[in-house]
Amino acid sequence: MAANTVVYLLRHGQSEFNEALAKDPSRDPMLFDPPLTARGRAQAVEAGHWFRERAIDLVVTSPFVRTLQTTQLAFGSRYIKTAVGSLHREVLEQSGDIGSPKSRLAESFPEFDFCDLPERWWYLPHMDFTTKIVAEPEELVNERMHRFRIWLGSRSERCIVVVGHGGFFRRLTGRHLQNGEHMEYLGAD
Repeated sequence: MAANTVVYLLRHGQSEFNEALAKDPSRDPMLFDPPLTARGRAQAVEAGHWFRERAIDLVVTSPFVRTLQTTQLAFGSRYIKTAVGSLHREVLEQSGDIGSPKSRLAESFPEFDFCDLPERWWYLPHMDFTTKIVAEPEELVNERMHRFRIWLGSRSERCIVVVGHGGFFRRLTGRHLQNGEHMEYLGAD
């Protein structure tokens, strides 16, 4: 990443999964690729107000419904170059970390360009997710994080916002972001 590039990480607003898990942290609510709650939509709008004061060159969003909705609500009324990428998708640990197929996303979010996304873009071991969630192996997450850092470092934009997820950002920065929270990312250690 160029010395004069500023990168902000923005965690998506509260999703229906986050809300259900907060009510009962002992069990996975089995909500797949959940949308934002009313609170999550408000968090996204609030983040958009903060970012309105910045000259943003690129917004890159993960392809989960909650991040796409956050991107729409935070940046949708402004013309900003937007990219959809799966390198910074959430780490598969629970049902909410299982995505939707590219074809369904393209139908639901026609304003986004999904051309570089495979039909199934999340970690997908061969098994039935209705009975058990198999976590993404840490070595695959670390490899993906490495590729994301390389991708980010190759960008020429001066101000980039990455709309993503708590688990991935925590591994990337060592910091836990709350729903709708943002931080400046200073790069690899």
